[in-house]
Amino acid sequence: MKMLTDNVLITLNEEGKEKERVTGGGIILTGTPDDDKSSKPATVIAVGPDVLDIVQGNVVYLDWATAISVTVAGNSAAIIQSKHIKAVL
Repeated sequence: MKMLTDNVLITLNEEGKEKERVTGGGIILTGTPDDDKSSKPATVIAVGPDVLDIVQGNVVYLDWATAISVTVAGNSAAIIQSKHIKAVL
């Protein structure tokens, strides 16, 4: 997938993905109300031509509320403008 302008394609890191739990009664829980993505890192998959200081493979923290969820080759990903990336590790 080719990103345009200042857009960045990211995927949630493995340690940030929700883990399913099953209760004794068989109910599947995919997270708790406190499990939001706000503090979870992501890995950069692709960057647009106008993006500075961010390259493929960087691990970043971002404002997840501004991300657009997409599916790429059967995997969950998100598109975000580079201005919403808050830190590069």
